[in-house]
Amino acid sequence: MCLSNPRVYALIQLSEMATELEDQRELATSRLTELEKLQKDHEEAVKDIETLKMDVRDLARLDSLLIVSCTQNCNKIQSTWRFPWNFFITKLMGSKSWEQQCF
Repeated sequence: MCLSNPRVYALIQLSEMATELEDQRELATSRLTELEKLQKDHEEAVKDIETLKMDVRDLARLDSLLIVSCTQNCNKIQSTWRFPWNFFITKLMGSKSWEQQCF
């Protein structure tokens, strides 16, 4: 092979460039596949985050309902203990309850 011949030299360069082009295409395909996988993973992560945000909102709503419910129950208990008429009447009338003695 004679490298001094311009045609041979051009063919060798063309062959090398074709090989380089094929390598670059393979690399580009590999990177595109990796990017598509990362994009899919990102979309799944965004969906998971949105689901978790909704769960947190639901928990906050349930927590506030629980606090209100507990507060209401505590208020009921406190109001019952503020005016324990049955307890006082039972003590005044003996061991039998007020209802048992009246009926």
